[in-house]
Amino acid sequence: MTLIPADNPLSEKEALELADFTDQDLIMPAPESILYQQLHVLFQTNGVAPHILCETSQTDINCQLTEQGLGISIVSASIANKVCPENVRIVPMREKIHRTIYYVTLRELLDYPAIKSFSSYVEHYVF
Repeated sequence: MTLIPADNPLSEKEALELADFTDQDLIMPAPESILYQQLHVLFQTNGVAPHILCETSQTDINCQLTEQGLGISIVSASIANKVCPENVRIVPMREKIHRTIYYVTLRELLDYPAIKSFSSYVEHYVF
């Protein structure tokens, strides 16, 4: 998802195309994050050159900078829906980014109630 200042013309779109990011000020995730790497490859592959204003893994900073009208942030849908300020619009990207999340635990811990409960949650909601 993208967080866009309400006064940015892109905030009126139903979904953003990659070309919409050309010449936009962009607040990127931290370079060591997988999301950053995926976005970098996506932009490069499609010949899109946004202006990277800054890079941060602090979602509150992403929101504050976007709220101040300094740029567009790219965050996960769950984060966007939890932290989006009032004068910021959440707009999805047409190009979906899929991320793999691994869950690993020791076999002998699978009988612990907390581990068992979490494992059931992951199996039910993720798969």
